[in-house]
Formats: sequence, C-alpha cells, structure tokens
Amino acid sequence: MRGPRILLVDDDEALLEALPAALRLRMDNIQIDTAESAFEALERIREVDYDAVVTDIKMPGKDGLELLTEAKELSPGTPVLLVTGHGEHDLAVRALRGGAYDFVQKPIDRDYFVASLERAIQMRRLDRQVTMQQALLEQHARLLEHVDNGVLLVDADGTIVYWNPAAEAITGLGPEVVLGRPVSEVLAGWDGIVDEVPVSAEPSSTPRDATVPLDVGGRELWISLSGVEFDGGVVYAFRNLTEE
Repeated sequence: MRGPRILLVDDDEALLEALPAALRLRMDNIQIDTAESAFEALERIREVDYDAVVTDIKMPGKDGLELLTEAKELSPGTPVLLVTGHGEHDLAVRALRGGAYDFVQKPIDRDYFVASLERAIQMRRLDRQVTMQQALLEQHARLLEHVDNGVLLVDADGTIVYWNPAAEAITGLGPEVVLGRPVSEVLAGWDGIVDEVPVSAEPSSTPRDATVPLDVGGRELWISLSGVEFDGGVVYAFRNLTEE
C-alpha cells in the first residue's frame, strides 16, 4: 500500500521546510507536497486526490478559509486541517463551521498535530473504501437486473432491501410492495423454511439449493433457494420449480 499523500500550504518558506521534515520523522512513508499560496494549492488539488490538506489560515491573496471552501468544492471527501495563530478562536470556529476537519494553533504542538493528521488520513481512507464498496454494490445490482433467477437482499434486521425484476416476475410482487418490509411479512412461511436454506460465506462456494415451498399471495410456489452472506445480511437467489 502506498503511503499517505498530503498537501501543506503556507506562505512561510521556513515552515514549508521544517514541518515536512518533522512529519517524515514521525510518519512512515508519508508523501508531502507543498504550496506557497492558495492559488497554487487549488491547482494541485485539481490534479491529486490527497489524503489530507493542511493550510495556514492567514495568507496573502486568498486565505485559508477561502481555500477551505474551494477545496471542499473540488474534493468534498478530503479532510482539511487549518493552522491558526494563538488566540484566533473566532477564525478557528469559522473554519470548523466551514467544514474543516480540525484546527491547530501556533506554536504547533507536534504530538497533537501528528495525531490529528493521522486520524484525518484514516478517515479519508475509510471514506474511499466505503465509496468503492458502494460502487461495487451498484455495479452488482445492475448486473442482477438482467439475471433470470430471482434475487432478494435481506439485511441483518430481516428487511428486504433489494428485489430484482426476475423476483417480481416469479412472485408477481413488485418492488414497491416488498422493499423496506420484513421478508416474513412479504413471503408467508419464510420463518419456517429459512433455516433449511444453505447459506455460504463465498459466492464461489454456494452449496446445492434447497427446494422449499413459499406462500405468495395465497398461491403456493415451489422454489430452489440458496444464499450468500455479505456484510450486513444475506443475498438469496431463487428459481421457480412449480411447473417443472
């Protein structure tokens, strides 16, 4: 895994030399880019997906608060830490209200600064993971729209959160009827058969389907049914055997 990459913004050349050196001693594999103005920083943010941005508040031309606002527009998920002078509490409050992750007062407490920066980097990485997982789920959902088997996703509370078109075709129940409802209410007798249904931890190791009856709107359907665990529930796939 590559090390974290951050952007340090300040018009003080001495700080731009000293602070990166201190961070490299305390944080393994960290990559540090620097910018002497908010204008230069924004150009870099347009080009690089940083793990965090650290900026002084008081800079000529465009200050850190303005940079914060524009950085959030360009990269909403990137945490921004602002460095304030001693006693600049009003600016610190404005920064936090404007979406800053944290503020650090001068003279900089290195221990506090490093700890806050590490938390910001970890938050950014978790945010990327969640975004990636959501994209994968959306991709899988689009694929499931086109499979012949019925597919329903039941969360940890037993609520149906996904119902593909094949599930509607087999049962006659549309998503507007089933989504957000307990599966035991939608499919009568579910509680009596669910323990018989094989559920695997890996899609590639799905066992043989169970053949079970379901009462759907007063009519009995015999289906083959199996499931795969995911983080927060189970994805079930089923096929209608009633007329076979």
